[in-house]
Amino acid sequence: MLTSLPQYISYFRALADDHVDIVDFVYGGSTRIIGRRNSEIRYPCLWLTTPVVVKKPGSEAQMFDTLVVILQGVRQDDEEEDVASAAMKVIADDIFYEMKHDSDQGLFTFGNSDVPMQPKFRSGSDNDCGWAIDGQMMLGDDGCRKPEKFNR
Repeated sequence: MLTSLPQYISYFRALADDHVDIVDFVYGGSTRIIGRRNSEIRYPCLWLTTPVVVKKPGSEAQMFDTLVVILQGVRQDDEEEDVASAAMKVIADDIFYEMKHDSDQGLFTFGNSDVPMQPKFRSGSDNDCGWAIDGQMMLGDDGCRKPEKFNR
């Protein structure tokens, strides 16, 4: 079972690397992907945003609010955006079903029964569009109190 942020990032990096149509991976907040500009992003790109992590006292699990965006760069053309959006929806479905398979194998647990997928329309200087998978993943939490880290 995944238990740490580095494992979580590595999991999605491996999904991007293993998918035959995805050619780039970015992890981080919107400023990180905006800072790369279109000349540095190779499309299609899997963008894993920095998660919000929720810990519950007394639980051996931690909830990662996960947002995965599949992006494709397009020109300022509505028809091209429609074609790219449809292609990115297929890749987003591929990622969702692979995540479901990995969840069934015990790597993590989906935190809720519904996993919304929503379009990301062309915007900004990069003119990229795609689909966002917005869900929650329950990861193991093997952390514990570390008294040696405190001067008490």
